[in-house]
This record gives sequence, structure tokens and C-alpha cells, in this order.
Amino acid sequence: MAVMIKMGALVQPLINRLSEFINEQSVLHMDETPLQVLNEPNKTAQSKSYMWVLATTQASVPIVLYHYSASRSGDIPKTLLPDFIGALMVEGYEGYAAICNENQLTRLGSEYARAHDSVNISSLIEIAMSNKLEPYGYLKRLFTLLTQAKSVDYIDSLRP
Repeated sequence: MAVMIKMGALVQPLINRLSEFINEQSVLHMDETPLQVLNEPNKTAQSKSYMWVLATTQASVPIVLYHYSASRSGDIPKTLLPDFIGALMVEGYEGYAAICNENQLTRLGSEYARAHDSVNISSLIEIAMSNKLEPYGYLKRLFTLLTQAKSVDYIDSLRP
């Protein structure tokens, strides 16, 4: 365990610089994923903790940073992105609202998140794939479909 702590201390300057670089980008992706941590102080083994992920989209060298937190609080994005100004690609979780409002960020991806609650995603994937596009074109088409999807009737109208 002592070796891991020492390694963590040695790489912390690199993590700090990567975090600074992430905050300088114009577009970021961010997500939080639940995970279970056994033997975590003051939590039962069944409770959720979260791995927060930040990823660059336009940097010449892609950067992905992971941040563990015992909570899903909206304060986590504010802590991780104190100086970020730009566009933030996130899902529909309202925990991102505070950072978006306080830093006046453009929030991307919210339409997708609302759409996937009421639409069969596999239908959208099938429609996007039917266009026989290259991977980038396929993903662009899928995202377009997701942002336009308002109902199952709309999806059915797209079928060939």
C-alpha cells in the first residue's frame, strides 16, 4: 500500500497538468459511472460510489482523466472544471446544471439523453447502419437521429 501512495505522489504533478490542459479545451466530454467499492469507510458494500470521467475531443493527444468520488454530487464537476469555459458534452443528469450555469457553458448532449428515455435506441442504430456509412458518418448520422428523436412514430417514419 505504501508503494501505491508513493506512486500517486510521484504522478500527481502530471495529473495536475493534464487537468489544467483539460480546463483549457473548448469542448469536453464528461460522465459519471456508478461502481461498487468494498470496504469503503462509512459506506456499506452495497452502496454506490462514482467514477467521473473527463475526455478531450479536439486535443492533438487525447486525454482521459478519471476521478473517484463517493458521491454523485453536482459539486464534483465544479471541482474538476473550475476554469472551464466552452462546451460540455454530458447526458441528462441534472448534476451538471450548476457547472453549466455558473461557468456559462454550452451544454451538449441533453437532447440525446431526453430522447433515449422514450425511444428504442436499437431502432436508431439499425436505421443509421442501414445507410452503410463509414464509422464517422455512421456516428454522425446516429447522433443526428438521437437529437431529432422525439417519439417512436418519428423513428418509424425513418425506416426504409
